[in-house]
Amino acid sequence: MKRGGIIHPIGATKHEAVAIREQIKRTLDTLVHPPTAFLLAAVVRVLEEHKQFGKLTVRQMYYQLVARNVIKNSKGSYESFDRHLTTARRAGIIPWDIFEDRARMFHREPLPRYNINSEDNEQDALKSWFRYALNQEVSEEYDLQKWEGQHSYVELWVEKDALAGFLSPLCETLGVGLVVSRGYTSYTFKQEAIRRFELVTQDDRDPVLLYLGDLDPSGYDIYRCLEDEIGIAEVKRIGLHPEDVSQYDLVPNPIKDSDTRSGGFRRRFPELGDTVYELDALPPGELIDRARRNILSYFDESIHELNEQRVRQWRANFTDYQGEIESLLSESGIDI
Repeated sequence: MKRGGIIHPIGATKHEAVAIREQIKRTLDTLVHPPTAFLLAAVVRVLEEHKQFGKLTVRQMYYQLVARNVIKNSKGSYESFDRHLTTARRAGIIPWDIFEDRARMFHREPLPRYNINSEDNEQDALKSWFRYALNQEVSEEYDLQKWEGQHSYVELWVEKDALAGFLSPLCETLGVGLVVSRGYTSYTFKQEAIRRFELVTQDDRDPVLLYLGDLDPSGYDIYRCLEDEIGIAEVKRIGLHPEDVSQYDLVPNPIKDSDTRSGGFRRRFPELGDTVYELDALPPGELIDRARRNILSYFDESIHELNEQRVRQWRANFTDYQGEIESLLSESGIDI
């Protein structure tokens, strides 16, 4: 029996498949087809066999099943398979983070080499780094994160890998995370983002996701998916916008009628007619400035100034203790 590219898998028992089918019905109130339940039972078996080697990617799992003649190898079969895995994770049959997503990147907020929050006091820090710490430049290495004490936690998400190169220095300077989503993000990747956002809410910070994507059916649908599925964060689209087209005289591309989302996109933006626009077409300076403006709109300068004062005082105390230690060493005749 075949359905949606699924071949009756070898190795999964009817009992296993029935148990999975019942769990999905119980948790999601959805009744999956028996071949789908058999497929997911085979997935569970393969995961168990490979757990000693670390995480598989979704594509690796897919090809493991293809090689075992569990599922057909086709584009439609893969897309259907990916949807079934999402159902299994939502139903708790397999953990949401069981697969590794190596295609997407998350560039973490840059951290100071030494965080003064990790030190008990200035004296203990000097004791720990005796010789090294007497270097006059050491005090400059102790700092606070740029967003220390801020009310918001911000990540910048960009649809295209090609644009990460010049957005990365900006994000590093402003102290925010940069996420390259490469189109639609996987279930695993979105769950990892939700977990990051949940952690910052525990510190009474409001998570914010700023999204940059193409002005086309997929680019807008990706944004809609992020809004729907990452509800814990404020999701804000900062480009491209329809008004950018005339303001920056952007070069159009024809809409792809083969895209099933093209009809809805035309209805949403009738002024665009049969054209779509890529984020890459926006002048690089405007793209960077727009990202900067939106990021800084969540940044409280008064909080940052208090942090700067704290850092300056901490560093001054640090260098004072350096001088005292150097004097004591000199008086004791110790040459370091």
